[in-house]
Amino acid sequence: MSWIKRLPSPSLVISIIALCLALGGTAFALAQNSVGARELKATVLKEQEHSVAAGETRTLEVKCGKGQQLISGGIEVLGGHVPALQVEDSHPHGNSWEATVRNTGSAAHDVGAEALCLKK
Repeated sequence: MSWIKRLPSPSLVISIIALCLALGGTAFALAQNSVGARELKATVLKEQEHSVAAGETRTLEVKCGKGQQLISGGIEVLGGHVPALQVEDSHPHGNSWEATVRNTGSAAHDVGAEALCLKK
């Protein structure tokens, strides 16, 4: 129990002060530069469904409307996992989301492309 009565070493005191200052500075920076309800506006999800024929490679594009800004997007296989469908590319392209899908199977399959847009 003798360790409870000892004073902390100077290096421990300095390291605790440095830790508190570092965490306090980070918290202050987060409070100043954080995104709150005022900055968040309504978002719009644009969706398009396409059928990709057997042996076809198809590029899909979903555009955000006028007065909207693209913030995210993606592509999904409708109806569950289909090993014959391969997503070759999925990326932002200007103010739209573009994705390329290849169907290596013997039947057509449906895919859905999505773009999440922020109203300006």
